[in-house]
Amino acid sequence: MVGKQDKAPQLSIFDTPLKRFINLEHELCILSHQIDWDSIEEEFSVYYSETGRPSVPIRRMVGLLLLKHIYTLEEHFTQTEYLTESKPKTGIVDRGYKGKKKINGTEIISPSVPKNETTQYQKQKARKQFRARAGIEPVISHIKYDHRMLRNYLKGVIGDQLNTILAGTGYNLKKMLNRIKEQILFDLIQILSLGKLLFFKDKVPKNSRLFKV
Repeated sequence: MVGKQDKAPQLSIFDTPLKRFINLEHELCILSHQIDWDSIEEEFSVYYSETGRPSVPIRRMVGLLLLKHIYTLEEHFTQTEYLTESKPKTGIVDRGYKGKKKINGTEIISPSVPKNETTQYQKQKARKQFRARAGIEPVISHIKYDHRMLRNYLKGVIGDQLNTILAGTGYNLKKMLNRIKEQILFDLIQILSLGKLLFFKDKVPKNSRLFKV
């Protein structure tokens, strides 16, 4: 069933229209006004069933596909170079990536079957890189839902920056506390084990073979 997007939603007292926050002169806003969305929805609607649960609106899905093709890895690398003042040497992508293997001097690598001449060290290094790449999305999810980055209640651009920094700080503090807790538990186990060993040693006769070398 085709999901419909409300073109004139009724806002509550706490809702604010998105157009008050975005730049209406941005290239994407101008492009959205030039696309005939009604004809696109009419063309795609024939592939949907008449019954069932409403789907994601067609305009949203088409818009996401357009963003995927407009903003590619090249734009991401340019932004990264601008923000960090350094050019990335390697970009790690998932298995579904089918694009270029090298973009403006940056090597693009993805998980694949290693070659016969690949050494064990190279395999372990690549596996570590891919695991780090796969671990990013769960971290983002935890920061969103467990550290309140899903919705920002602070005002303005500075508020967005502060909310992101505070959410990341909270996540890092939690990791530090978990490490401290693990270290304390490890030390307690070592102390208890040593105490039991000394207690057992006192109970065993000195001439016993247990403590003789």
